[in-house]
Amino acid sequence: MKPTRHRNLFNGDCTFLFYADIYHSRDGGPYTAEVMHRYVDLLANSGVDTFLINPNGQHPWYPSKKLPNVLTGYKRGNREFFRGHYPPFDKDWTPAMMEKRLDADVKFLNRYLDLAEAGVDWIAEIAKGCRRRGISPWLSIRMNDLHGANSWEKSYMNCPLQRDPQYRLSGWNINPKDGKTKFREALN
Repeated sequence: MKPTRHRNLFNGDCTFLFYADIYHSRDGGPYTAEVMHRYVDLLANSGVDTFLINPNGQHPWYPSKKLPNVLTGYKRGNREFFRGHYPPFDKDWTPAMMEKRLDADVKFLNRYLDLAEAGVDWIAEIAKGCRRRGISPWLSIRMNDLHGANSWEKSYMNCPLQRDPQYRLSGWNINPKDGKTKFREALN
């Protein structure tokens, strides 16, 4: 019996291609459409037959005609753009650790900026790569993203509604004895 399609699905969110160094351009230059195609090749060579790509967090990771996207307000290399995303220092975070994290975040968003400045629609490139390799491309939509939970008011990942406490859930855990947690404060 021949196997049915859609048996080996892979879900990739809007950030996975921009964090990892292994996908970077081979020559060390800016991110290009080639990165998307190499990633799809990796999936195809691993037996993936359906790729669910998630193009959004609370902000779109694509040029939206209606909403500001994740690059809105970012200038290449601006480490301060990210600082509000992190909670205040505590015993587990040192200033050196924060500086290293900010450098990584600059690299992360600069990669998406490379594509945007070159006019590359990375989602369309993923779909092209999938079709070239016989993978079924799908879009998946993330609802109530909590990546900015460490700092609702200041994280660049949070949309205006999430920043306003009146639009968030209370934060109570399912068992009230466990108290509140910021990871239960999604949009209400």
